[in-house]
Amino acid sequence: MTSKYDKKTQQVASVWNVSGVLADSIGGLICWSLMTHLPVDVFFYPCVKMAFTGWEIFLFSYAAPMLLIFPFLRRFTARFPGIFRLISLIGLCSFWIDRDNHEHRIGLGGVGLIFDLFGTFGLWVGSNKERRERAVFGFLIGNLLLLSIRLFAVSLNPIFLYPAANIAANVLGFLAAIYLFTETNVPEPRATPSHTHSIAWYRPAGIFGCMFLTHFLFTYTGVVSRWVELPPFPHGIIVFVALAIGLIVSNFAFVDSIWWFLVMGIGGATLFASAQGNHEIFSAEVEFAGGIMLAIYNYSSWMSTVRNTARAHNFGRGMVFGAVTYFILVLWSVYVVAYKFMEGGWILRERNISLTFATVLLSGLGHVTFSFFPRSQEPTRIPKNGFYVLLAVSAFVFGPIAGYRFQNFNLKPSQAPTNIKTLVWAIHFGYDNYGGTNIPDLGRVMKENNVNIVGMVETDASRIVMENRDIVEYLAEDLHFYSDFGSSTAQNTWGCGLLSQFPIVKSDRIVLPSPEGELACLIDAYVQVNSSASNSELVNVIVTHFGNTEDTLDLDLQSAALAKLVASKRDKGERSILIGYLTSEPYHGHWNRIIQSGLQDTIDSYDRYCLYSLYHNLQFQDFYRVDKGDISDTEAQVATFAIPNSENEKKLAGKHSEKTCQELIGDVVNCQANTACGWCETLTRGSCYTLEYADGCKAANATWVGKHIPSGESEEISRKKFVEKQYQNQLQLRSPVQVENNQVTWTVQDFVQKDYLFQNFYSAIFEAKGSYWKIRVEVPRKRGHPSVRGVGVYVIPAVGNKAFSGQISLQHPTDTSRVITKSGGWGFCTVQDLAYHSSFDSFKIVLKF
Repeated sequence: MTSKYDKKTQQVASVWNVSGVLADSIGGLICWSLMTHLPVDVFFYPCVKMAFTGWEIFLFSYAAPMLLIFPFLRRFTARFPGIFRLISLIGLCSFWIDRDNHEHRIGLGGVGLIFDLFGTFGLWVGSNKERRERAVFGFLIGNLLLLSIRLFAVSLNPIFLYPAANIAANVLGFLAAIYLFTETNVPEPRATPSHTHSIAWYRPAGIFGCMFLTHFLFTYTGVVSRWVELPPFPHGIIVFVALAIGLIVSNFAFVDSIWWFLVMGIGGATLFASAQGNHEIFSAEVEFAGGIMLAIYNYSSWMSTVRNTARAHNFGRGMVFGAVTYFILVLWSVYVVAYKFMEGGWILRERNISLTFATVLLSGLGHVTFSFFPRSQEPTRIPKNGFYVLLAVSAFVFGPIAGYRFQNFNLKPSQAPTNIKTLVWAIHFGYDNYGGTNIPDLGRVMKENNVNIVGMVETDASRIVMENRDIVEYLAEDLHFYSDFGSSTAQNTWGCGLLSQFPIVKSDRIVLPSPEGELACLIDAYVQVNSSASNSELVNVIVTHFGNTEDTLDLDLQSAALAKLVASKRDKGERSILIGYLTSEPYHGHWNRIIQSGLQDTIDSYDRYCLYSLYHNLQFQDFYRVDKGDISDTEAQVATFAIPNSENEKKLAGKHSEKTCQELIGDVVNCQANTACGWCETLTRGSCYTLEYADGCKAANATWVGKHIPSGESEEISRKKFVEKQYQNQLQLRSPVQVENNQVTWTVQDFVQKDYLFQNFYSAIFEAKGSYWKIRVEVPRKRGHPSVRGVGVYVIPAVGNKAFSGQISLQHPTDTSRVITKSGGWGFCTVQDLAYHSSFDSFKIVLKF
């Protein structure tokens, strides 16, 4: 005769079979992938506009489970979860949507997530105890699988990166959903209030607290490390182990005790949140330990929280409260850093500490009892098959991937070059111009240009709305470079990143003064560069990102702080490079202050804004731009330097009045600030300057001298080569359709076209009035998008710093009364009423000098 205990054991074994656990785990992997990927798709539009756009409404997809307050929907989702899992695969299929239709990607991703959460929550709140616990266990194992594959892809999710991985995920998701159809899941009847009087209405809100805490910190192993300013690898391995321990500990009743909540939850949050203040209280290792405590606490509380949610009286009120709170927490996690661009942003500016404690308190609502030794009527029991799956994922999935990362992590350059080749780029959090990821392409461009020091700004993507990606870590491993990241994510800057083929000997991460606007980051590092085969020297590399144009107080304070730092390096005779985003036009305000502190610019041109490559006490050799239209809407700038040897040092101090202008080209010239150098009139702003060209050279009686003009080459060819070099991979020299007296006429069809998501850019460089000019026309592609303001026409100098001071007119091809004219400054004209004319290519652009 079979005992009651044996029957119970058989029932548990039948529910917790390995195939079922694996099916739920695959479902969990897909659900977590959809949950983490939707915000990065949605945030693209606010990132472009730097304000709310309306697309944020799709974040309410996370609140979809509150509709399970309707009993019929709750019973249906619990009985037929396979239907919802099948439909949710359309979220994965959004990967295949054409890049021009990013809105459709968001829509499919949101719908897919809604159906997946319906199926997931339906199993949690509508199934019997064994089936519910298996569903929760599989959901958590799914996140461990996500951590594993993201560790392999260095923070990126392969499912939304590689076609083969997406196909594999769809196939596995389809098989897992089909398996659910083979199971019979009889929904557990809702208990009457008399049986559930001890389960308060607010318990279901705790499930959203658990989910947000996992989403916030534990969907990539390196997030906790970035928040406390530690390397994401190998520290991230400890995060995975802590989560696994938390899942094992959930078998014990003490996880519902008040002491467990106070010690592991509140205590862990206190240590971890200390990294987010302005004053350092604990070391980074202690703060990281707080994050590990939160990881154990988070995974240990899931089982009992879901159990209490399923048994709670007045289930609907708690679900609505939790779902709305989850949406608020997601927005809160954005506000702490993007407060400058959001209504009422000052309220939540830098409120990370409050966010962390609010999340832990919300999760505690779901399971904490005011008892030191609680006893549960339905204790969690994870059978051996569950532990087998956990062991298999840890040993046979995560383990080999961690070993592979260790092997790859230790690969560094065996011999660094002697010359320095820098690249600076504003990478916009890894977005390309269509809302997809450009991170692998960034690495490809860096390899193609053979750079060995890279300064990047807008790199901090360790946030929910950017999928908790780690751009610096990915590129450092892809290039096998040393890296530095700063300031920490907890400091709420947009992030600076440094990659170096040379060893980074020392670095400081600084937050520049920013009382009004967005916080400005700065990395002050020293790299060890081989000046020859036997000697090496330290070179100071500064990477920074200033605040917004309208925050004049911030910019004044930031430029003053940077100038003071640069001057201190100059006074010590250090060799320095500054590659960053200064939010200033050349030859104006903040640029002048930085230059006067002891740095020199690499190019004498107005045709720049924000991005600069500056240097001191180095020999400048070359500079060019890289424009990769589909990868980014900003150009990269590449500069090459050398450490002067003893012969060059003598040349720096020598006189060369006996040289002709022709001979001076390419030499390092000793100059005084703002004065002519010998016969060559330059605009140098420092003690040393490498003469790229000389405009107005008296000795040669010429208006132009090209760099290293080969014997027999004409001056005209040399000039064109110089301009083409400056705009490598970007523009071509073009001729206007008509030149009469002081007037130049163009049509847009004569330009070089670059396609972007919202606009087409038409550009050209041309010669007029003895100078080279760059003209660019921006034409909207999509009516009504917030980033589109009409047609824009720009004219700026391509070489030199002589500003365009004439008039720009945009004329209708047939209706001569439709014309708009602007004048002065750089030359800028915006046209609203002509923006969407079907024959815009035939419009005339007239420039009057």
